[in-house]
Amino acid sequence: MLRSEQIQNQMGITRDFPKTDRADGIAPDILTSCSADMKPCSREDVAICLETIASTFQVKVPDDLGLTRYFDLLCKYPRFIIDHCTESIIKEYPYPRLPVPKDFIDRCEPMYVEHYDWLYKMTKNFMRLEIWMQGDQKIHNKYLDKVEDK
Repeated sequence: MLRSEQIQNQMGITRDFPKTDRADGIAPDILTSCSADMKPCSREDVAICLETIASTFQVKVPDDLGLTRYFDLLCKYPRFIIDHCTESIIKEYPYPRLPVPKDFIDRCEPMYVEHYDWLYKMTKNFMRLEIWMQGDQKIHNKYLDKVEDK
């Protein structure tokens, strides 16, 4: 996180920017792992979620048509978000019935957006670093350039 902030705020702007850091070597592996974690869950993952909630609340799951709608709407989320949502619903949901898809989406979407945005930002920053390292590595700051000219 600190290296990403350095890349975003200092690279190519200040002379204090360290051109290399220990994080540069492990960042691609971490980002690849995080990217794999963000892949959409399977229908089985959603089915386990629904069955867990239905069993806990002792209610029935929807028929095939209803299940298909749950699958269509919830399979975009990664498994860890579906698992977190399942736990959250079991702990906090006030009604002894299976939540409607909107209840799931309201819980999953903010977490999904937050994780996706974080991964996108990190990937973008390290990609910018790689491009900068392969380029001229000059500092592009109009104020510093004027000081050097004097």
